[in-house]
Amino acid sequence: MAVFFTNEGKDVCAARLIGATPSQPEPKFIAWGTGAGAAAATSVSLSTESTEEARVTGTATQVTTTQTNDTYQVVGTLTCTTSGKTITNAGVFDIAAAIGATRPVAGDKLLLLGDSLSTVLAVGESIQFTCKLQYT
Repeated sequence: MAVFFTNEGKDVCAARLIGATPSQPEPKFIAWGTGAGAAAATSVSLSTESTEEARVTGTATQVTTTQTNDTYQVVGTLTCTTSGKTITNAGVFDIAAAIGATRPVAGDKLLLLGDSLSTVLAVGESIQFTCKLQYT
């Protein structure tokens, strides 16, 4: 899977470092999409983000990949609730979005975007996403 630390994500991290919080919320909301499209650092949304399942609040932690505490990690599980679908991309956002909300939500920023998935889910099936941003 290709994973991008988006330009918006860089903005989020820089804003949080200079103390722009609470105007810059922590990016810990995970969503999935079902559309085709090429992800890039310039992406601002998922390809066809699901409007049937709400974004889930992930658990954010600091973990070690190479150096002590060099990685921001968000873990969350999304469950297919209304109809079967093929998940093609997923991302971490800084705003939770209501079911059926127009996506992207105003002020919403995409931190990480992963694509090239092809996971078929039936109603009731879930995917646990572990999203990592390593500072190197």
